[in-house]
Amino acid sequence: MYDNGNGRIVGSDNGHLKLELIQEDEPYRHISAIAFNKSEHFEHIQGGNPVDICYSIAENYYRGIANIQLRIKDIKTREDFKVS
Repeated sequence: MYDNGNGRIVGSDNGHLKLELIQEDEPYRHISAIAFNKSEHFEHIQGGNPVDICYSIAENYYRGIANIQLRIKDIKTREDFKVS
């Protein structure tokens, strides 16, 4: 998956990521996602680099509006999967 370029660091401690993800085989479908305590991945993601994620699906309520978003549990860069 890739961020569509609108990803940002959020939270009072700047520790979380709010992302709009694009799945590689469906480039026109954006999926909202939140990654708590994963801001260390921001630079890599902001650079347009692909990532693999582990997530659950969650209903999010914000300002009285409900929507579905991915709650990211873990993020791995493609470099993390290199085979020696």
